[in-house]
Amino acid sequence: MKITDYKVHIAGNPWKNWVFLELNTDKGITGIGEGSLNGFAKTVQTAIGELDRFFLGKDPRDIDAITEGMLYGVFSDGGQIHRNAVSAVEAACYDIIGKEERKPLYEFFGKKVKNSIKLYANGWYRHERNPELFRKSVQNVLKYGYKALKIDPFGSAKGDISKYEEEKSYEILKAIRDAVPSDFDIFIEGHCRFNYDTALRLSKGLEKFNVFWFEEPVSHMDIKGLQKLSKESAVKIATGENITNPYHFKVLLEDASPNLIIQPDILNIGSFKFAKEICDFAKERGIAVAPHDAQGCVLKALCVNLAACSENVFIQEDFEEFNAEWTKKIYRPRYKKKNGEIIIEARPGIGIELDFGIIGKYPYDENNVILLYDEGWEVRSGQKR
Repeated sequence: MKITDYKVHIAGNPWKNWVFLELNTDKGITGIGEGSLNGFAKTVQTAIGELDRFFLGKDPRDIDAITEGMLYGVFSDGGQIHRNAVSAVEAACYDIIGKEERKPLYEFFGKKVKNSIKLYANGWYRHERNPELFRKSVQNVLKYGYKALKIDPFGSAKGDISKYEEEKSYEILKAIRDAVPSDFDIFIEGHCRFNYDTALRLSKGLEKFNVFWFEEPVSHMDIKGLQKLSKESAVKIATGENITNPYHFKVLLEDASPNLIIQPDILNIGSFKFAKEICDFAKERGIAVAPHDAQGCVLKALCVNLAACSENVFIQEDFEEFNAEWTKKIYRPRYKKKNGEIIIEARPGIGIELDFGIIGKYPYDENNVILLYDEGWEVRSGQKR
């Protein structure tokens, strides 16, 4: 079997363009992948084109050779852009061989260890930072059956945060906590906003709201700071979505407390195989995993497969119910959800098919980007140039 041609499709999701790959073979089997990256949709599309010498004409079953060629054959390290392009091709290859062998992706990495995975809602609020608006918005989260949610309440803060804005953030959290059941989990997103001292202070303030974790309170590049916070924070610390090198996860975990939760992003790390290796390494050290998933439906399918074969993946991020209605029609079959969980089914390949006809109706838009340090980013309406 040989890869004969490919096409990159960009779906104009209003707050972040999604990049999907269609990989075709001479056996008539098509595989799909994803390389979505906020602010870099066309750049990833170009990167896939510049790397096609490593997969065109190759047997998709030679996944490791194809992946290694794309990652190391050019010698240069192109970071997240490079890794997202590679991950898109790798996923499409696994999709092809899974369909050929009628096996789900997870079966290539071990046995199925769970039948469902708990979800937490994200992207459920798209309005100004008003506690009463959050109290109303959280009702939609409960309506869909979620038992957990994530929120960044800190506005456009960077480095430090004023006392006024800090108190406003706590007012928002109080409104949410008062509106959900006592056993409902609340995760706090930090988006790498703060310096160490501010992050430590905030972790103590968050404790009174029974917060489960504080995500990326400091930069993902501050490994020593994250390790120290995992030992001193009043709440669990989560990080990992922006780490592109598997080795850096190992460095992070070498001196981290079990109070740390890691969040590898399968696209940013460049490989489903790498993500699985990271999960296994974390398991040896008693560290839980909550994969990052703020992209499109192909990444969701990959995350579901990762959860299926990884015991320490305990929860999965989910934007799906709160995206534009048309985005729910671009793939099939839909996942079954029950009691705040997604059911893991044995589907060949990655487990979904894309409708490129619908995707074509919603093209790339340069304004489909989220700028997390700009005032009003929470509205997620895109950013005009």
